[in-house]
Amino acid sequence: MKITILSPGKTKKNYLRQAIDDFVGRLDHLVRLDYQEIKVRGANSRQPDPLKEGEALLARIPDSSYVVSLDIGGRSLSSLEFSKFIQDKEQQAVANICFLIGGPVGLTEELIRRADLRLSFSPMTFTHDMARFLLVEQLYRAYTIKQGTGYHK
Repeated sequence: MKITILSPGKTKKNYLRQAIDDFVGRLDHLVRLDYQEIKVRGANSRQPDPLKEGEALLARIPDSSYVVSLDIGGRSLSSLEFSKFIQDKEQQAVANICFLIGGPVGLTEELIRRADLRLSFSPMTFTHDMARFLLVEQLYRAYTIKQGTGYHK
């Protein structure tokens, strides 16, 4: 199985960039991961255009993907439940899980409707850069739970 992560724009804070890179590197030997920070044409960082972001993300979703949108209104899973979700998709021979992380203004309604699962990390609001970090860390945790390593404890 392959995991694709799509999010508009670059991670701006260096400390988050380093943390994301660390976990992307850790995941490298556990799963095929395609982590994409997508440049949105004509985007203005001061006033992001959610429609342009939405179009850019929609165009990059791999065919036949199981799509998961990160959405504050979505379903909450514990780390153990998230690991089981990943394992279930592997057993179902899902070729690709595509995670969508919105920009500062969130995901468009079209992207939310496109999702097979709306996933919430918390009822709190996080920056999209923090959501990127939380996602790669939780993916790493999910795979270490599957392997039975001590990371999860």
